[in-house]
Amino acid sequence: MPRRSCEFHAGLAYHLYNRGAEKARVFLRREHYELFLGSFGSARPPGVAVLALCLLPNHWHMGIFVRQDPDSVSQWLQRALTRFGRRYRSRWGGVGPLWQGRAGSRTIQCEVDLSGVARYIERNPVEAKTAHRPEDWLWSSANASLRERYPWIAERPFDSP
Repeated sequence: MPRRSCEFHAGLAYHLYNRGAEKARVFLRREHYELFLGSFGSARPPGVAVLALCLLPNHWHMGIFVRQDPDSVSQWLQRALTRFGRRYRSRWGGVGPLWQGRAGSRTIQCEVDLSGVARYIERNPVEAKTAHRPEDWLWSSANASLRERYPWIAERPFDSP
């Protein structure tokens, strides 16, 4: 059966996400989070803005806006996740896929939805009971120090579509 095609369009925002295979924890220590962010940051196409991001031990979320070159988004996801997976396995061992299939994506329909999705992404650590406030979670775009270390993550307020 052919793989489901992910279509992205310029001028639209998307909620991207995935979780560990069999809901397993992928991010066990600081180096795992940093490797993931490095893989995504180094491969990010210039026409894609990351508006919100959150990495939790067994899954991740990202809100993006596609300014131009929508075909580059699927390539970016594939390249970054493959790079992360290969480096992860070569450094820390293990076999098999890290992720539960391909990354999921949902189109964000309007600016109201965009702010709601961004809040949802950044509140994930609170809902998962890993932080009391979104800005307390080190691996969320709600945390100012993460945005300082990884400048490709958009600053507040969002550059909304």
